[in-house]
Amino acid sequence: MSKIPKNAPLIEATPLADPVPPVDVLPAAEEALLVEAPPLVRARVLVGCALGKPGDVIEIDAALAETMTTVLDTAPAAVTYAESIKKV
Repeated sequence: MSKIPKNAPLIEATPLADPVPPVDVLPAAEEALLVEAPPLVRARVLVGCALGKPGDVIEIDAALAETMTTVLDTAPAAVTYAESIKKV
């Protein structure tokens, strides 16, 4: 094993690049993948189904809720009423 002389010059370390880019700097391809969440609406479940039991209040995509008028009621009065009922 070789010995290092006492007065040998030190090698300066080169700083490494930051491996993680700042959050606000996303490549265009990744930025295109970001999707805005659809608007949600609160609704009262009218019929027992995969969404819940009658009287439950859920949050669901507003566009989807419009297609389920026989299963959900999105009227504010219906949601308020369902929330006021004591659950058993």
